[in-house]
Amino acid sequence: MNLIYLEPRLEGHCATFLTIFLDHAQKDQSVKELHVVVGEDLATRTGIFPNNRLLGKVTVEYLDTQSLRACREGPLWRRGLSQWQIARNQLKYRNGAICLIPFFDQTLLGAVLDRRHVKGVITGIIFRPPTKLDNTAQVGKIVKTLWKMCAYIISYRRATPVLFTLDEEYKNTTANVVARRFKFVPDPFPLAGEFKWISRESRSNSTSRTKFLLFGALNERKGIFVLLKSLRCLSDEEGRRSEFQFVGRLSDMDARAFQSELWDLRVVRPNLKLSLIDEYVEDKKLIRIIENSDVVLLPYQNHVGSSGGLYWAAAAHKPVIGQNSGLIGIHLLKFGLGLSCNTADPVSLTEAIRKFIWSDRTKFVSGARFDDFLRGHTPTNFYQALTTTFQRLM
Repeated sequence: MNLIYLEPRLEGHCATFLTIFLDHAQKDQSVKELHVVVGEDLATRTGIFPNNRLLGKVTVEYLDTQSLRACREGPLWRRGLSQWQIARNQLKYRNGAICLIPFFDQTLLGAVLDRRHVKGVITGIIFRPPTKLDNTAQVGKIVKTLWKMCAYIISYRRATPVLFTLDEEYKNTTANVVARRFKFVPDPFPLAGEFKWISRESRSNSTSRTKFLLFGALNERKGIFVLLKSLRCLSDEEGRRSEFQFVGRLSDMDARAFQSELWDLRVVRPNLKLSLIDEYVEDKKLIRIIENSDVVLLPYQNHVGSSGGLYWAAAAHKPVIGQNSGLIGIHLLKFGLGLSCNTADPVSLTEAIRKFIWSDRTKFVSGARFDDFLRGHTPTNFYQALTTTFQRLM
């Protein structure tokens, strides 16, 4: 197989997916050539560079500043069209290759808008397919579902015969029922063996406060503003008994508003301990931060898909407060990983937080099956799910 790995993005799963794919492809004898096309910032984060002899059959190409800006900024349709056109141009020089764009939701728009012939296959993972797990208002849900279904149908052709999803419930999704194009690929978690289970009592920095953690790319979709509103509902005593830590880079769009609201919260709730690490945190440091927390917060705003945060929490055996809808809600209930609530409602989120402040946290995860949840989501399973399908397309 001749493969192209195109990743113009930087945040989220990007570094993890690239590292996994690169490591496995180097050992995979069926892969004759892998050409990696990324921004210099992602290459630096993952430690891959052009002309590195250690990469062997792997070649690396940096996207220029103009291309990166076109793929990361502006309207979604323009970003998707830019991503699609870069992939199409890459395939001109590698006729018959397969180009994988891991985050394909935006690129799908490019497949709809650009109908020119493609010398090869372009595919990727749809992170948010229309599904019965969606909890949006009925009218909005219908409009969004119809729009996406049209995109899946119109984009289908020889150049895009298959798409991937991280959703184990994909067979029941509206998208798969109509388009019949989806293949399941397990969301990989490569660091499960790096965690140590640390009891609260044995931590060197143990306090009487319950330590809540929200980590990852910090933006409105992750529920950062709803969480701040919910914390205003805590009593003074609850403030003295709890601590909240935000870890991850704030989005440019939300940074100023969030920092302003965080400052206001410190004024109205002086007993509440709040901290913010506004930067990208490397895996080893993040592992230690999670190990020294009590509860992981995943207050997504109607997110229908998977969440890497759930895997990090499970690996550390930490209970989760998350949404009661979507795939996250299903996993919380199915594997007993914590408490689910309406995370779009500050009052509902506050009540869930209170339960952990006033109760023995272990009772909420007494039947948790953390290891069962992680089983099957290995890097090897992720890579093989992709490449097995690629081989059938050759």
